[in-house]
Amino acid sequence: KRQLSNYSKSIKMYLSVLKDKLYISLVQKNNLLFYNQFEFSNSDYLKYILLVFEEYKLDRETTEINLLDNTIKLNELKKFFNKINLYKKSIFDLIDEYYG
Repeated sequence: KRQLSNYSKSIKMYLSVLKDKLYISLVQKNNLLFYNQFEFSNSDYLKYILLVFEEYKLDRETTEINLLDNTIKLNELKKFFNKINLYKKSIFDLIDEYYG
């Protein structure tokens, strides 16, 4: 169990929304573990996030979630997850900084 929690802590989730699609990626030490997009309406996006957490056995207390825009309601996410970062920059700015 200890090994699993260390595994979970090193994974970061990135979320972005464009129109009616949620983009989810999981990254561990600069390696992409998972990427997918889901069509959603209203607060349906939460079920997709929770499903990914369940599939990868991620800890909702310690896994870092990074919001790449402010389309997702932060208050709704805070009901389920503890570590949430909201980036003020767009995903394109972040990619440009990283790969510059």
